[in-house]
Amino acid sequence: MRSRTLVHSLALLLALGSPSQAQNPSLLPVGIEFEYSGAGKAKAIDGKARAEFFPSILESIKAQSGGAGAVEVHPWNKFINARNTVYATYHDPQGNEWKVMPEQVSSKNFDGYEFVTPPLRDEQSFDVLTRTLEEIESKKIFVAGVQSSSHFTFDVSHLIDKNENASSLVDAILYIENHWPEIYAAINPSRYGSTVNAYAVPLMVNQKELLNELGELPYEERTMSKVRSVFKKYEWQELQLVDRRLVHAWKFRAANYGKLFGLGNFPAQGLRVLEFRIPDLANAATVKRHARLLSSVLVHGPKAEPLAKFRDRLPDLNFPEELTSNDFKTLSKRMKSVSEEQFTAFLNQLHLSRRDYPKFSVPFSEPGFCSKLWKSIFKK
Repeated sequence: MRSRTLVHSLALLLALGSPSQAQNPSLLPVGIEFEYSGAGKAKAIDGKARAEFFPSILESIKAQSGGAGAVEVHPWNKFINARNTVYATYHDPQGNEWKVMPEQVSSKNFDGYEFVTPPLRDEQSFDVLTRTLEEIESKKIFVAGVQSSSHFTFDVSHLIDKNENASSLVDAILYIENHWPEIYAAINPSRYGSTVNAYAVPLMVNQKELLNELGELPYEERTMSKVRSVFKKYEWQELQLVDRRLVHAWKFRAANYGKLFGLGNFPAQGLRVLEFRIPDLANAATVKRHARLLSSVLVHGPKAEPLAKFRDRLPDLNFPEELTSNDFKTLSKRMKSVSEEQFTAFLNQLHLSRRDYPKFSVPFSEPGFCSKLWKSIFKK
């Protein structure tokens, strides 16, 4: 799995380009991975028919792009249990690569799929994506499963100056870690039946000393090498939190700093991208809203609280070992305790509307609105 993740990351880094290329300054270019781990109708059809579905998704994108270019199917035999599987690619007229790849579901076979976008830079790209997601959802060949999620990856090189000073990047990291309760409130994930799950744990939960040390760094010492050394200092502690499994160290975080700084099992040189891992499987109704929120965190967050310190939002909780199911229940409950005033102030800092981001709720157009609204009323 590591090689596949590295290929995705390198492709995104090369293609993301400068944030100034985005038409809307609050919407940075973003690459998105959609993991469809539910079998849906695919459970009743054979592998060949499932494989035919992969290029059909990209044919839809090709049609929306004026019909130029070709959808290509390639053998994908990277793993023993992935033999005789395929993946599909399409290069649009702008040279961007869209991909559909096999993905593991509960059977441990590659019988789900992952839909990977190129960097989306403008409204037109999101329109293409939205229509494609609507088509995927309508066919129901693959659907969301308990393991399904979406990963949003942004280029953060604009937060590092030409002299390798990363003070703005540190400000962004501390803003994120200081505001996870508000971010969770806006995105409202429920993967594995809880707000916080084992595959996306915020650093603020169990690496508080690291964040305190970052916050104490003066401006002139916030170089990329120095910031990386702070993370490396706490790598042994990170290993203890994942039962000493190097492949999991830094990876299963709400924001993946391992990829950014070359930590754990990630390439040592690092990639100047930041991956957010908390959203559930985004759909046509939620994908742009999530992208705008996370982009605004990176654009406006560092400016709203420059040279901030780490603020421990969970001062009475300590998790020195690998988290248990009860720990996740506790964390989920605490994440939902963010006040209306805190949430509104957070959105104001990001120049976002409360109408678009109701706390722990969803717009009327999103499936499940009524049931979630009913639950929210009777939980108060």
